[in-house]
Amino acid sequence: MKKGTIVLFTATLLTVSGTSEANGNSRTIIKPQSVTNMTTTVKGHATKYSKIRVSRYSTLYASGKATKQGTFNFKLRHSLKAGTHIKFTVTKKGYKTAKVSLLVKKFAQSLPTKSKKITSSDPTTTIPATNGTSTTTSPNSNQNILKSLLLVDQETLSSSTSQLTTAEAQDKYWQPAGDILDGNTFSQAQAFLDEMKTRLITLKNQDQSNPDTAKETQQLTTNISNYESRLNTTATILKQFNGDESAFHTAYQANADKIYSLSNTIDSLKAQITTLQQQIANN
Repeated sequence: MKKGTIVLFTATLLTVSGTSEANGNSRTIIKPQSVTNMTTTVKGHATKYSKIRVSRYSTLYASGKATKQGTFNFKLRHSLKAGTHIKFTVTKKGYKTAKVSLLVKKFAQSLPTKSKKITSSDPTTTIPATNGTSTTTSPNSNQNILKSLLLVDQETLSSSTSQLTTAEAQDKYWQPAGDILDGNTFSQAQAFLDEMKTRLITLKNQDQSNPDTAKETQQLTTNISNYESRLNTTATILKQFNGDESAFHTAYQANADKIYSLSNTIDSLKAQITTLQQQIANN
């Protein structure tokens, strides 16, 4: 197995198990600012002088070190796609590694809100509809139409919320496989697990009265247990895709896109429902 691959797996292992690097007592922190598909730089706060990598699977978007004040500002090497997730990995010698996944939001400009149109001779109201068009009515029919639109939006909101719950549950179930296969293949992950087990056998044959040896043995035992559990979950998930890792990545990303789309729809519906309720109250 190549040395570079082992380094990648080590980062994953530290996140999976929650254990620290050698002699590490504190966890690194990372607080990135939100990003959109129009973002060209990533900014935020992290443990001072820590090393930061911004990636998605095997693609590196940015990297560098946090300043003495704990800030960072890196120019992106590639454009971001709305609805995807990018990963921030923070490392520092003597500290626990931290990882944060951040959703890339869609950049949207605010549009002016349409207001009621009222004339002195024959009052009429322009009512926004869910299809983006509008309907002009007299006060006599306003209430019925507004309530009808409100009912449609409320039913759509209920359906969208249910779909979002299902999609988020699917994402949570798939996430262990997404982490294990982030920049690695399943066979590489298995090989790394075998290397850890070999190392554990070597440690157990050494003098356990030595505090450092005993500590490393205990830590590695925990790491192996956690990593093996996630690897078994990944194997189960891949069976659903007949072992096709590419098909899994496609489905995993499609589900993330669905979550993003549904979240936007729900936000829009909630705002529209609030507007309709205000219009009903004013008529």
